[in-house]
Amino acid sequence: MSTPSSPSRSAPCFSASAPPSSPCSAARQCLPQWRYCSSTGARDQFAELLAIRERVLGAEHPNTLTARANLAYMAGLAGDPAAARDQFADLFPAYIRVLGTEHPDTLTTRVHLARMTGHLYSIR
Repeated sequence: MSTPSSPSRSAPCFSASAPPSSPCSAARQCLPQWRYCSSTGARDQFAELLAIRERVLGAEHPNTLTARANLAYMAGLAGDPAAARDQFADLFPAYIRVLGTEHPDTLTTRVHLARMTGHLYSIR
């Protein structure tokens, strides 16, 4: 049985048997770029992944929230801490609703929000 913190593996974007040309398979390719900080390409691919996850899983599915968090994080890496802060601020209440206040993903989002807010004040 699937719970909010453990998505169903049968969902289309999580199937290991997805054909290589599928949008889900293509979206998974963004992870290596993210790890190596190709922020422009990774940010574009995370935006594509977010659209897929919203369509397939719904706006407040935990994996959709993760895609939103990754997109916000990439905004920060790309040198736009204001956009990152705004995206984390929009995301934080959704994590609270879906996963609760003490879930690790909620707390991580809170940390990223604080860091981006602090970064904005430190560069003024």
